[in-house]
Amino acid sequence: MGKKLYVGGLPPEVTDVQLHALFAACGSVASAEVMKEKRTGQSRGFGFVEMSTHEEAQAAVAKLHGAALGGMKLVVNEAKPVPEKPQKGFRGFDGGGYGAGYGGRGGYGGPAANRAGFGGGFNQKGHDRRGGGGGKGG
Repeated sequence: MGKKLYVGGLPPEVTDVQLHALFAACGSVASAEVMKEKRTGQSRGFGFVEMSTHEEAQAAVAKLHGAALGGMKLVVNEAKPVPEKPQKGFRGFDGGGYGAGYGGRGGYGGPAANRAGFGGGFNQKGHDRRGGGGGKGG
């Protein structure tokens, strides 16, 4: 298995093919990919290159780290593995948070609260004030 390298400081116009050609001078390239924004397709300014052997990867780091490309200084080093994210609960929610997703604000005020003109229950116009929160009052 080869060695995956992180390549940072890429000019926005660099393509996967150009990145592959740049690293091919250092040895056999298994894959080369410039990372792009999902929505716009524009370069994010970094990418990953996988070299065929560990020795070729070390040679690429030694030769290309700090080199200039398109007026920008390249950063080339060993790619770090992505840390695993903790497993979340049901539908991606892990509990906790404010209001538990049920609106918050308001509440059951009872008759005494209505007479005082605050609290919960129904307001003077007869609208239910429990739950919800936000929106236009009425």
